[in-house]
Amino acid sequence: MIEFLDQQLYHISEDPSIDRFDPRLDKEGNNSVWAISASRIQNYLLPRDCPRICIWANEQTNANDWAKLSNANSIIAIERGWFERCAAAKLYAYVFDSAEFDLIGPNAGYFTASTAQKPREMLTIDDPLRQLNLAGARLEVLEELHSFKETVLGSSFAFSMIRMRNAAPIPQTPI
Repeated sequence: MIEFLDQQLYHISEDPSIDRFDPRLDKEGNNSVWAISASRIQNYLLPRDCPRICIWANEQTNANDWAKLSNANSIIAIERGWFERCAAAKLYAYVFDSAEFDLIGPNAGYFTASTAQKPREMLTIDDPLRQLNLAGARLEVLEELHSFKETVLGSSFAFSMIRMRNAAPIPQTPI
């Protein structure tokens, strides 16, 4: 298993053939290369398009919510419909030096660089779900994420909601 180091940044991908990361246009209109810190790497140990909700405690988290983590450092929730793809995934961690990156999302551990980046190395993650567990995260498999989203928004947890546009719609109950 891989030991992700605090002084390095990572980009997780399903593509093992990336030699250079060129800046891409983001939602804010900036051209950026994105990377993640080791502290939040577990949020990305899933296929790129997998919708997920990631929660963890920080200084604003109350004792009641903190206890819900039950010895995990975070909880990653996915939908049951994505579990097979996640279990079968093979991922690659591209490693960057942090010198050319700026922290833009302290809560979620996001960093960006405005220039093309060549990774120092690429690490193969053969069993991402085991790696997620070794990182201290607990995987929760839910029927749908929207109900959990409302619970998280009403909690004191720090959170990140990733690729929610790919989440299954809320099932409609007949009237």
